[in-house]
Amino acid sequence: MGYVSQTSGIVDHAVLKNLYNGVAGYGVESGMALSVTGASMVVTIASGVVQTATARTVYAGGTLTPANGDATNPRIDLIIWDNSANAPAVLAGVATAESASQTRPPATDLADANDLVLGAIYILAGGTPILAANVFDRSLTPPLGLTLVAANVTEATMTSATAADMVTITGLTIPATTGIVMVVVVRKDSAANAGAFGLKVNATVVMEAVNGGASLARFDATAEAQSGVIVIFIGPRRTNYARVVTGAYTLGGATTVVANIAPPVVLTAAVPVAEVTDLIIRGDSDGANAIGVQGVYVYTLGG
Repeated sequence: MGYVSQTSGIVDHAVLKNLYNGVAGYGVESGMALSVTGASMVVTIASGVVQTATARTVYAGGTLTPANGDATNPRIDLIIWDNSANAPAVLAGVATAESASQTRPPATDLADANDLVLGAIYILAGGTPILAANVFDRSLTPPLGLTLVAANVTEATMTSATAADMVTITGLTIPATTGIVMVVVVRKDSAANAGAFGLKVNATVVMEAVNGGASLARFDATAEAQSGVIVIFIGPRRTNYARVVTGAYTLGGATTVVANIAPPVVLTAAVPVAEVTDLIIRGDSDGANAIGVQGVYVYTLGG
């Protein structure tokens, strides 16, 4: 069961769309294998992690039951990840007679281009049960690289000399074993004051924003508007491997550039060895001037 049948010219558009999603960085990150056990029509979907264009989901596992086979002709059902329902589903095919020019039934196309194909089931004519040899894996694992899982581009500003939360990204489901990259776009106004930024993971302040001290990143006190980018890397968190944060930044204005590819990071606390649900950028504006965060982008590391 390939993408195109060389003898019949059948093109499985659903699987081609799945290939496109994989190239774009979406697909099955882990698990989600299909299997059948015993004489039944029940398909078991293993637990796993799925990344679509709209959500990343940790799936606990479950079962689906395709309809019994047609009395006369075979069909191909797809087991898909339904993007709108955020769960697996059966996409039933059409029972079709096989011949020299129609070597197999066609698969039904995806209604939503953000759906993912997990596998294909060949349903025999009159067929019950499903044979293990007729279950085909069609899932795609995104290539090694970065997958955008969240972003906030609404500017947040502050004029406080006390460190406080500025931008909060919530609703994340990033396992402790997955690396994280954050890109943060920041600025300060033209007052002759500095400004610093820190990081909170879930409820833990990992690096505090400290003016004049070791922070995630900080502006200097030059009387000019400054802006720049902070890049943060949070490694996979495991027992004895929890102080796994580093980063780099370039901040500056017309006359001053403050760059640091190895910031003097002093961790306020270790990163929680747990699922990451919230990532928060903190700030301390040194009182008189305003600092701002215009964009926070969160990526996971594939592979």
